[in-house]
Amino acid sequence: MLPEDAGNSVTVISEDTQELLQKESFQFDFVSGDFNLIDGKLVSVSGLDALKVWIQKIIKTEKFNFKIYSQDGQDEYGVSIRDLITGKSLDRDFLNAELKRELDQALCRNALIESTSNYRLEQVGRQLKVTFQVNLVDNPSFEQVVNL
Repeated sequence: MLPEDAGNSVTVISEDTQELLQKESFQFDFVSGDFNLIDGKLVSVSGLDALKVWIQKIIKTEKFNFKIYSQDGQDEYGVSIRDLITGKSLDRDFLNAELKRELDQALCRNALIESTSNYRLEQVGRQLKVTFQVNLVDNPSFEQVVNL
């Protein structure tokens, strides 16, 4: 008989997930709107850090605004949330549910992401701070914060 759980959990990451996590990206400062540089060179990131950059970028890219993201006549990259966060006079619960749906739909297009959960929305001045859990296909998860 095996013990149920002694508090030691092991996360097994498949080879496919490990391969996806090895892809590189470049650090981007979303506050200043520019890439991070060290000695004039772009700073590369990989693994979860690259995934976090991808998450920020897709959420901050408004769908249908940039032809570069159009494939086969369809704009699949980005989110359509500008109207939700610019003060439309719709029910707050509806706006929150629609924002969560839109973010989840966009993020789950990534092969590493199984789902998102535990959304918290907070108005900070003129910005909306969105905090949520990103649940990966091989069970690890992490918290992501995006300011819109």
